[in-house]
Parts: sequence; C-alpha cells; structure tokens
Amino acid sequence: MTATTSAYPKLPDWAARLEPGRWRRISGDRPDLGLPATAPGTRFLADNDPARDARLNPAKTVTERLRRLAGRAPHAPWRGTVGFAAITEAWNSAVYAHRHGVSGAMVVFGGGHNDYFGSDVHAFDLATREWRCLSHGYVDGPPSAYGAGAVYPTSVYPDNSPLPPHTYDYVQYDDQANNLILLKGQTELGPNVKAAPIPHLFNLDTLSWQHGRRLQQLGCQAAPIVGSLRRRRWWQRICRLLSGRHEYRWQCR
Repeated sequence: MTATTSAYPKLPDWAARLEPGRWRRISGDRPDLGLPATAPGTRFLADNDPARDARLNPAKTVTERLRRLAGRAPHAPWRGTVGFAAITEAWNSAVYAHRHGVSGAMVVFGGGHNDYFGSDVHAFDLATREWRCLSHGYVDGPPSAYGAGAVYPTSVYPDNSPLPPHTYDYVQYDDQANNLILLKGQTELGPNVKAAPIPHLFNLDTLSWQHGRRLQQLGCQAAPIVGSLRRRRWWQRICRLLSGRHEYRWQCR
C-alpha cells in the first residue's frame, strides 16, 4: 500500500458494480460482484491480529502452549476481556484516509477500558481489497504492563504508541499531512478509567506517532469539519497543540 498525493482518489474498479440499497462482500475467500478471492492473510481484519504472530506473541507458559496445541485462539498479555475484535466492536470508529493507497483506505485503531489493550493500527485498502497491519503497537510488555494498575501519565506506551481508548468519533483524518488524528487519550486501561485530554497523531507516510500536551479538559467529541477555511484553522490549532506552544480548551462550535 502506498500513499498518493492526488486530491481525488481513483474509484475502485469494483465500485461501478455496486447497486444502491444492497450489501456486498468485496473481500475474503468468496466475495460478491464476480470479484476474485483476496490473498490469504489479507482477507479479514483478524488475519492481522498481532496475537496470532508467534514472533510477536510467543507462548511463554505451559497453559498457553497447550492452548495453542489444542487449536484454540492464542492469548496475549494485551488481550483484555474481549480481545482483538474490540477494535471494531467496542465503541470504536474508523477514518477514510484518501491519500493512503490508490483509492484510499479505512484506518482503524482503538480498544478501550477493559476490552482490548493493544495499540496496533490497521488499514483496509479499497483498491486491493486487502487488510494490512500498519503498526503492531506495544507487544513487548509483560502482563503487568497492560490493563488496571499499569499507569502511563502521558497516555503513551514505552514504544511511543498511545493507550487505545474507545475512539467513538474522536478520530479524524487530516488530508493535508496524511494523519490519523486521535483527540483523546488514556492514562490507564481497565474496568474503571477516564479519558485524558491528550491528542495524538499517526502519520500514514512514516507510520509513526506524535503526541500533544495535556489539555485542560476534553470538551466534546470531534465532529467532521466542513469547509476548507474552517478545516485549516482547526488544523492550525492541532499543530500548536502538538508543538506544545499553547494550551486550548476544546469547545464545540
């Protein structure tokens, strides 16, 4: 998957076959619309679960070795109570990043509370119809590094990725810099936590995170910005936050 600087992404070849009011499978082993199956390992979001990669999540206990020998899904220290599925099931959302890939991509990140502690980032490329893991996140910690009792005052894991919150609509896409923007953070994950007003950016060109300063409060969820002038002013505010030059109080307008 490569980035594109085009103002308008290319329409996927399969899009013209869609019919209004009907759901269609466009990826997997048996997609609709006469499309060929996508490559194994890219068909489903779960194919890129870091817990399934033995290099990232080796079995360190007898119980876990027996679990895998029995053909059961592997557990990881960052699993939480729901596991990897929480990225889409636990009050999380996605952004359409039109500069990521020829036809753009849907980018997902999140977990929240006790559901999932992984900080991995994934993208579904609309042109290739394939899922890819863009960042594995923090996978090197012991069990004590995740969940209740593991406190990170800056809301960032040791690998520089943010603790995954329920993203709701606090995620946005900046098409000028090709960034996923996360307008909230978590200083601890577990059953009883609160969001922290700390913004984060994931750049889709460098596949790296940047972080802003803690704000006075998290005032509202981030609604989509309409209009180039308003978007430009909004992005200037985010840049100031990330540079640490100013502190703002989020306000709905």
